[in-house]
Amino acid sequence: MTDAPSRLLDSLPLFPLPRVVLFPHTLLPLHIFEPRYRALVAAATQDDLTFGIPTIHQGDPSTGSPPAFHPVMGLARVVRQQPLPDGRSNIVVLGVGRARLVEELDDPSVPYRSARCERLDDIRTPPEIRNGVDQTISDLRLAALQVVHGRADVTEEVERLLDGTRHPTEVVDVLAHMCLRCPEERLAYLNLLDFSHRADHLLGVMTSILYAQRSPVGES
Repeated sequence: MTDAPSRLLDSLPLFPLPRVVLFPHTLLPLHIFEPRYRALVAAATQDDLTFGIPTIHQGDPSTGSPPAFHPVMGLARVVRQQPLPDGRSNIVVLGVGRARLVEELDDPSVPYRSARCERLDDIRTPPEIRNGVDQTISDLRLAALQVVHGRADVTEEVERLLDGTRHPTEVVDVLAHMCLRCPEERLAYLNLLDFSHRADHLLGVMTSILYAQRSPVGES
């Protein structure tokens, strides 16, 4: 197995957020009100720019300085925007990839933070384990339908996701977005560049959810 190829992003705008971890192929609604992020969104929508959404460290003690964030982050692109009369806006961003921080920049020409980052691509799955990955995907589809059984609010969405028209990487990332709630769990998933590892990790999480659903109250 070889390392995933990386591409340098020389000056990536950053929109750090607490407790938010953006996965590829998933949507995130945001309300934009701070002037610096209004400027970021204006630049992103005008030039169709990608920007990073790093997760701020929980309990960061920084005072008077920008808060520290986790080095691996989701890459975002604005796909919907609703401008408001007072200059604020509601936007929806799509996760379009992963990136790792190389060096934060000090760029006085923009009001928001920016950094040099490397874009992280998936590690290719070796042919010898591809059959095992296919089985994991099949198991994930079954587990997902069992997890949402009886939940009308999400069952239809999951059924559309599993209709066979989506690429397996999209299926796994969207299922992870639905199932992983804790920021630490989401960050651990975001750091996995091997698709087979992500699928295995998610199957383990969904198996635990199913076990908890089936266990009588009071059992551990």
